[in-house]
Amino acid sequence: MKKTVFALFLVLFACGVKAQETPCHLTESTINGKQVLKGERNYMKTEYDLMRVCVQFVSCEGKMFIGIVFEPKGEFNIDSTNVAYVQLQNGNEHTLKPEFVNKEQKNGKVECWYLVDKQIENEFAENLIVSMFFSSREYPQIEVAEMNRYIARKIMTKIQCMYNAKEQKQ
Repeated sequence: MKKTVFALFLVLFACGVKAQETPCHLTESTINGKQVLKGERNYMKTEYDLMRVCVQFVSCEGKMFIGIVFEPKGEFNIDSTNVAYVQLQNGNEHTLKPEFVNKEQKNGKVECWYLVDKQIENEFAENLIVSMFFSSREYPQIEVAEMNRYIARKIMTKIQCMYNAKEQKQ
């Protein structure tokens, strides 16, 4: 009986330690040798029937990103000139530049991380995203004119949590 209780204690302790390592209920992975924390993927509707778009919060090396996964039914390319325009609830619009692009060869998915500059992290932590516009070579304007409020709140909550965690460390 003592061994069972002790084993159960060790399992619970290990779970508690692991939960503390990954803040804000984010999933942890390693990409190119760097620790990456991601929120859940949230699929959104666009005007293009041949493409699914997914939005998520991403954090890597102390930087915050709006991660977009494009699932096109054909060719799709993004480079540094293909920015994202994000409008916040307070009326401000910000241009986010892609910092990381990964194209999976087998299924054509394109994952792109748009950097939220340190100067505007607090604004993103305090305001919902109300709309977003993206571009690629093949699609000059991919529009999410009205962001789903539930998804916007989930993303804002993750940014808020990471922003507060960074502030507490400093």
